[in-house]
Amino acid sequence: MRAFFRDCQEWDWIPRRFAPGRSLAVPRSVNALIAPNPRVLAADAWAKLLWAGLNLAEADLPAAGRGNHYYPPAMVRALAVVWLFGGLRSDEIQRLRVGCIRTAPHPDDAAGAGAASTPPAICLLEVPAHKTGPAFSKRW
Repeated sequence: MRAFFRDCQEWDWIPRRFAPGRSLAVPRSVNALIAPNPRVLAADAWAKLLWAGLNLAEADLPAAGRGNHYYPPAMVRALAVVWLFGGLRSDEIQRLRVGCIRTAPHPDDAAGAGAASTPPAICLLEVPAHKTGPAFSKRW
């Protein structure tokens, strides 16, 4: 409704007698109640997503023309794995740079026990800073 009345006033269809953005604004008490409502994905749906992401083939990608793809298949597979296992929001995935994964030694390896019993290294995903938050590392 705000956009409709604003456009009508802007196009001089009706006289400017009120401010639609102010008069038809959502009350603060209602706006405070608006929040994300995440839900748990069903196990079978999650299994299908995992299978599709891990078994992504070149034939599954849309062709841009002449059989070429918009993005290299290896990059699309890497993006699918980051989306499935990274637990990042879309804007955080967009900010990732080449070489954003680094390895750190496993904390249990501090004693230097030996090659046979050495646990695998921990991967850290470096997410760059954004407008309102600092950069952070995510264990992966």
